[in-house]
Amino acid sequence: MDETYRLGTPENVELTYIPAGLGSRFLATLIDSIIIALLALVLSIGGLVLAGLTGNFEDAAGLLILALVVLGVFAIFFGYHILFENIWNGQTPGKRAIGLRVMRDDGLPLSFSASVIRNLIRFVDFLPGTYAFGVVAMFLNRRWKRLGDMAAGTIVVREREAEAPVQLRLTVAPEVAAAAPPDHRYLSERDYEVAREYLLRYPDLNWEAAQGIGNELAAHIETRTGIPRGGTDPYKYLASVLALQSKPSPPPPPSRPDALDERGAGPSGI
Repeated sequence: MDETYRLGTPENVELTYIPAGLGSRFLATLIDSIIIALLALVLSIGGLVLAGLTGNFEDAAGLLILALVVLGVFAIFFGYHILFENIWNGQTPGKRAIGLRVMRDDGLPLSFSASVIRNLIRFVDFLPGTYAFGVVAMFLNRRWKRLGDMAAGTIVVREREAEAPVQLRLTVAPEVAAAAPPDHRYLSERDYEVAREYLLRYPDLNWEAAQGIGNELAAHIETRTGIPRGGTDPYKYLASVLALQSKPSPPPPPSRPDALDERGAGPSGI
């Protein structure tokens, strides 16, 4: 079974995810089930104690408290997953502990309606007990989807580990350094950041997108700076330009009080 879920984007970038398997989902569900059971137990004990204080479980006050407890327990069982999946962007405490996340099949974050659908059908997945229907469905689906995921168009994936910020190692290609005029113009902050973003995203782009975007950006940067590109690869050219411009732009020469005016005269009064 292919464990990689590949998703193409309009920018021709292919994103890959690893669907969560039965073992990791079982552990996440176990943690969530323990939390749900504890919450329901605390609510039930509190309600029974409060109803007992009224002196009679059969009077109006006692029956009302018991009814509220039943509704509260139902809300916990039904709303627990929906609540956390919406406030934690597809995660419950169990999924967060194991490193899982629910998202839509198209790669977008889980929506409220999709969360409601997948958790409503959770009751069907649970039948006839211990998630029997859900487990069978997961074994028959190559993305380990239970019935609720199929109906809602969602998938549970392994959370990516946090990556260290990418540090660009900018070097100047000899051919670019030789062709660069000493008085080349400096890029604006926006142009610099756009070029830097391209260099950071370059490893994630396919070859056609990398070359197409790079050529357009290199032509723009060449016009802005006056640094000839020649036949240099766009990545190498852009990295060279940013390396050349890594130092701050030189300040304009200060005005001198003894500077000559247009007529060749010195400062006024002399």
